[in-house]
Amino acid sequence: MSDSEPAPPALPKPPPPPPDRPIAQIFNSLGIPKAVTNFRPRLPSRNWLIFFGVTGSVLGAYIYDRRECKKIRESYKARVAHLALEPLASHDMPRKVTVYTCKPPGDEEYERAMKYFKKYVKPVLVAAAVDYDIHNGNRYGALSKDIADKIIARRRVAAGIDPEPANQIPIPGQLTPAQKRAREAEAGIVIVGRHTFKEFLHGVKEGWSASLEPVDEEEELAQALSLDGVFDEPEDEETDPAHGQTTRLAPPAVPQLMPHLLHQPSKPRKTTIPPHLDVTPTSIPPPAPLLLVPFSNILGFRNIPFMLIDLFNERKRVRAGSEAAYNLVMGNSRPFTQDDIDFNIEQEEEYLKDFNELPDEISKTRRKYYEELAKKITTARELSRGTRPPTKDETNYPPPTEVELRAERMQKEKRWRNNLRGWSILHTGSPPAWDPRFENLFRVYIPPDNEAGTPVRSEGQ
Repeated sequence: MSDSEPAPPALPKPPPPPPDRPIAQIFNSLGIPKAVTNFRPRLPSRNWLIFFGVTGSVLGAYIYDRRECKKIRESYKARVAHLALEPLASHDMPRKVTVYTCKPPGDEEYERAMKYFKKYVKPVLVAAAVDYDIHNGNRYGALSKDIADKIIARRRVAAGIDPEPANQIPIPGQLTPAQKRAREAEAGIVIVGRHTFKEFLHGVKEGWSASLEPVDEEEELAQALSLDGVFDEPEDEETDPAHGQTTRLAPPAVPQLMPHLLHQPSKPRKTTIPPHLDVTPTSIPPPAPLLLVPFSNILGFRNIPFMLIDLFNERKRVRAGSEAAYNLVMGNSRPFTQDDIDFNIEQEEEYLKDFNELPDEISKTRRKYYEELAKKITTARELSRGTRPPTKDETNYPPPTEVELRAERMQKEKRWRNNLRGWSILHTGSPPAWDPRFENLFRVYIPPDNEAGTPVRSEGQ
């Protein structure tokens, strides 16, 4: 560069770094990097503010709801905790209630109502030292049948048909069957949800109205199936000797399955009990008071918004379950009224459409099954009689035999009939079973008149 050319402009010098603060100098001397001591926080961006705001609000609502749940539950437990400290005599037994739950309509998880009881009602009962015995129906109509069978067994003992069950190993202080029944009548009955309420009433009515004759339902079903001609030998052709014409006969039709015919036996049952013993009682002994616990089971894709709302409103169910348990512990009750027939009727609006259309679905499934069954029967008989050699697939994967097909059909028909029986009890719009003998029979637990109340304690006899 020649001397005549101008010199390039000098670059500006960067400003000197700000002097370290005294506190920063102290931290730096302790080995803390300057990147930490010189950090200057600033507000996050708009998107981060939105994210933190939404996340914090959701998390805050969830934590608040769970804290309120804990407060509500602990407050009810504190009200009954003194009952657990009351001493019992050497032969006394703690109060024990009977809990009925069953499979909710349209829900494949048959323990849903039982889990509801254990989560929302059980904690207060445990705090009051109240024991419980759960009876859960794992399919539609199972709880109703179980209740009816127990009542029929009780009636047979009372009529002298069956002997009173005796304890195999006598234990000092153990209650007799009569004492156990008296204790159950004092302890209380917990019914979770309208679907359980319907099955309970149906089972009670059936148990006190049915005949005392023993019934083998599988044998009756097997007799009914043996008469419908599905496994009869086919007669493909029939010759008319008068005209010399050959007529091809149609295959047997699919057996009919109507809900209102499910309880009718295929033929009259044998009578083994004298008529004067097999009579329907004119009155029913009063059971224990009923604790009706409302139950909600929202299902389906379209109800996801309501499920999210319930996620942040758990305290509503905790309060309802705790209050119900508190009412049972304190023991105040009133007579059952006609208004109680509509208990938790809003639950029926939550049933899925598939459940209310269950008879149509079973009808379609049965029709398709019997169309395939005819082909399977033909294949099984051809292979068993050697009228044709098995194919390669039949050799590698042998088809079911005729005996296996009969057993499979028996199980399917049994399941279809049981589901239809349960559907006839539970479907939307079906009224709970009622009997004139139910008038002035039941009692329902209600809140105590005052906070002191009069707790119920059951003692052994």
